[in-house]
Amino acid sequence: MDGEYDTRNIEKPNFDFVLDINQLSIKESFNTFNTVQTFAPVAKNMTGNYSTKFTISGDLGQDMMPLMNSISGSGLIKIAQAALKDSQVISGITSLTKLSNSDEVSIKDLALSVSIKDGRLSVKPFDIKLGNYKTNISGSTGLEGDLDYVLDMDIPAGEIGSQLNNTLASLTGSAPKDSDVIKLKIGLKGTYDKPRPALIGSGAQAQVQEKVTQAATDEAKKLVSKELTSDPNAQKAVDSLAKIVEDPEAIKKMAEAAQKKIEDSIKTVLAAKQKAIEDSIKKAAAEEAQKKIKDLFKKKGGN
Repeated sequence: MDGEYDTRNIEKPNFDFVLDINQLSIKESFNTFNTVQTFAPVAKNMTGNYSTKFTISGDLGQDMMPLMNSISGSGLIKIAQAALKDSQVISGITSLTKLSNSDEVSIKDLALSVSIKDGRLSVKPFDIKLGNYKTNISGSTGLEGDLDYVLDMDIPAGEIGSQLNNTLASLTGSAPKDSDVIKLKIGLKGTYDKPRPALIGSGAQAQVQEKVTQAATDEAKKLVSKELTSDPNAQKAVDSLAKIVEDPEAIKKMAEAAQKKIEDSIKTVLAAKQKAIEDSIKKAAAEEAQKKIKDLFKKKGGN
């Protein structure tokens, strides 16, 4: 630890330190430091150690505790290996996506670029494994524990559902393979204890845009082949397709329209999965209630 504690203004003393930390427990840091509790509540459910060289400055109150809204800092936090379990945030994401094997986070060789400014802790984009799925995360946590994060998840097409795959096939001309990766974009709001994850899109637009461009190019080439040179309408068709291929805005609009269909399909699939789960729970509850009623009558009959 290196730095200074400045008492020239006795009513508003301040501090400015560099913390050089090597292999400190993530969970113990949460239990010990109120700054970690405020800005990184996720540490409560994490196992593993971290190392960092972190600059931090701010004002102290009369109780010698940091005034959170005055804190600023930055640094690189290195985590060799860690895991996150029993987290409301992860449960919320799993509930939203209905994906299996996504309720545990594993972290390995991670370097987080973190900064604190204007009452928010921000992290630059980083990759982790959310269950079986590679996930890129970026965003910030506020003083009140409010979350503002975006998660980009790489999901194999085979795990999304046939309806979405059929939508992709109708838009791109070919069905995706089960191993093809579809990106789901999830917005994470709320707080750590009461997270509000919501689907905000998918990364299929680039895939659709590429297919649209390729299809238009192939069609243009076909029209200018020797077999069609005698067709008086061929040149008009070539000119029309050439404009689409050369006009990024036209391709973008076509891709955006396709993107909306894909997102609508994703939402329909997730809603159907949610309803199936709810129906299953209701059915199980009803069967259990019937069993208890029968058992009750059997006991009365026996008496």
